[in-house]
Amino acid sequence: MNRYFEINAQGHNVRCKMYMTEKGAAGKAVIFCTGFAGHKDNNAANKFAEKLLSKHKDVCVVTFNWPSHGDDVKKKITLDGCMTYLDLVIREVRTAYGINELYAYATSFGGYLLLKYISEHGSPFKRIALRCPAVSMYDVLTHTIIGPGELERIAKGKDVQVGFDRKILVTRAGSRWFRSWIATPSTIRRKNGT
Repeated sequence: MNRYFEINAQGHNVRCKMYMTEKGAAGKAVIFCTGFAGHKDNNAANKFAEKLLSKHKDVCVVTFNWPSHGDDVKKKITLDGCMTYLDLVIREVRTAYGINELYAYATSFGGYLLLKYISEHGSPFKRIALRCPAVSMYDVLTHTIIGPGELERIAKGKDVQVGFDRKILVTRAGSRWFRSWIATPSTIRRKNGT
C-alpha cells in the first residue's frame, strides 16, 4: 500500500511517498534518502520497501524529493534547502504519524546529506544504513556527474543543468557548498558523540 502526501511548512512543499502494509500499523519508520537527481518514485525505493515490508509489518518507508528533484517545484538546489527538507520529513513522521522509532537508508547524495544532518543536529535515528554514500559530494559531482565543459561554465559564473532523468540546476554558489563539507569520522563525531 502506498500513500502520497505533502508537507507544507516554512515556505516549502515537500512531496513524499509512504510505503506501508496497512494503514496505521507502523510503529517504526525508515526515512529513505535518494541520490542526486533521484525522486520519491524511484525503483530503488520501491524494491527496498517491498523487501522490508514483506518481512516487517510494523514498519513504513518514507521517501521524498529533495529540492529541485522529481516533481519538486524549486528551480535551484541549496544545501540549506536539503537540510530543511530532511528535517521537515523527520518532524512530520514523528508528529503526524506518531512514529518515534526512526531508521534511515540513504544512497550516494542522500548519504552525504544524511551524514551532514547528523553531524549538525545529532542522530534522531536508531540505526542508519548507507549505500555508497558520497562522502565528498564535490568529488562525486566533478568526476562523474558534471563534465569538463559544464565545469568551465560554472567557473565562469554560469548555471548548468546536470543529472540523469531530471536535470538539476547547479550554480557556481551551489558547487561551492558541495565543497564546504566532507563526511569524515571527526565531522560525524563532532555532534553525534559516537
